[in-house]
Amino acid sequence: MRGRGSSKIDPEEDGRKENGLENVKLERDDLGFDYVFLRLPQVSGKQIAWFLLVNYCWIVAGMVQVGSVILQAIPDYRCRAPADELFPDVIDYEKGLEFTPEDSCMQYANVDSICQDLTDDFVNCFKDEKPNLKTESCDAGYIFDNSTFTRTVSTEYELVCENKELDSAISAIFMSGLFFGVFIFGPLMDKIGRRLAALIAMMGISAVSLPLVLIPYHENGMWTYAALRFLSGFFAISAGTASFVFTMEIVGPKYRTWFGSLTQGIFSVGYMLLSLIGYLLADWQDQMIVILIAPLLYIPIYLYLPTSIAWLFSSRKFDQARSETAKIAKCLKVDNCTEDFLDELEASVKLQQKVAMEKSTRK
Repeated sequence: MRGRGSSKIDPEEDGRKENGLENVKLERDDLGFDYVFLRLPQVSGKQIAWFLLVNYCWIVAGMVQVGSVILQAIPDYRCRAPADELFPDVIDYEKGLEFTPEDSCMQYANVDSICQDLTDDFVNCFKDEKPNLKTESCDAGYIFDNSTFTRTVSTEYELVCENKELDSAISAIFMSGLFFGVFIFGPLMDKIGRRLAALIAMMGISAVSLPLVLIPYHENGMWTYAALRFLSGFFAISAGTASFVFTMEIVGPKYRTWFGSLTQGIFSVGYMLLSLIGYLLADWQDQMIVILIAPLLYIPIYLYLPTSIAWLFSSRKFDQARSETAKIAKCLKVDNCTEDFLDELEASVKLQQKVAMEKSTRK
């Protein structure tokens, strides 16, 4: 016994002897960790503050997840025409539309050979010959309307027409990162704790965003982008999942459904913020700078948040769990979280663990 004073004794509860807390009498024996909420408040202002802070992870996750919408945005486009080469300072996307077919993926064939005198007479020549010109697939590249975005991944790597399926492939690769993140990061979260797992995931988002900010254009850059977006999705869902579990452990069972639902509302804040970022920043790499910096703001949040006592108890770190419970009780201004109560809480958790193990053995 850890100098626990006069714990209440129940001779009938000898089943707890092997757990090291023999004869501790519980007010209820069906609560497990939730026994702690017989003293701690189910919800309080401080718990709401912790909830809002830890769920900053979901804001960042929302920005990362919907990032494809603006990073890979496809503005209006047309095929590059000879006029674009002849009059680069005059012809923009809008003015060049008269030199290209209505189908954005097509170009007029043999324009150069028909209008051989590529001077100021080219415009008149083209207008005269246009009704007779045949069309063919664009092979000269594309001109994009940059009135909304100056550069996106789709304009940089021309993910349109015959390359349009690559845009969908990149999005699918990102979504697979979300899938693997849930399955792989979950066990790690149980091993190292929710708070630290969220920190690692948030730093992971920044780490994989850095190359996307610095990487220059090159022909293999599209697949580098796809691989890093996979990792972004992996870390984003991992951070969100860790923060969700932390939320479920810091509020009482009476309010968990409400707070679980509110996390999705916070997730949508990330969506809305990204829309603002897309409006203010027209270049995709500038947008990536914001996505890189945003997770770093979690560092002071990590230092402020308490360790999840539910995780400590489930990991059988009972001494640390008791100490952290006492700290949280003091923070929440709970005066009756005594050593006797901590005995009962530990016994409740161990009893639940024993019952779960027995059920697992029977199966």
